[in-house]
Amino acid sequence: MTVFFLGFFFLLFAPQCSLYSYYKIEKKSNRLAEENKRLRLEKAALEKEIDQLLHDKNYLEKVAREKYGLLKKNEEVYYLEPQTKK
Repeated sequence: MTVFFLGFFFLLFAPQCSLYSYYKIEKKSNRLAEENKRLRLEKAALEKEIDQLLHDKNYLEKVAREKYGLLKKNEEVYYLEPQTKK
């Protein structure tokens, strides 16, 4: 009977070959698979944006204006503050 409990304890908690080790490895594998999926989606979005920046001049101009505040020649920007109610 003691041998049975020792064997059972060994299966549950032995390093590298226990059920607990298997559970931890399975959990880590699932987490890495989710991260891999997220990174693949992010990569696809970035590749799409790169393609748009390289081939769509209107999109490139939009990004340059909105993100970097660039202007065309002879263009001026006026910042207007909203009127305060009296």
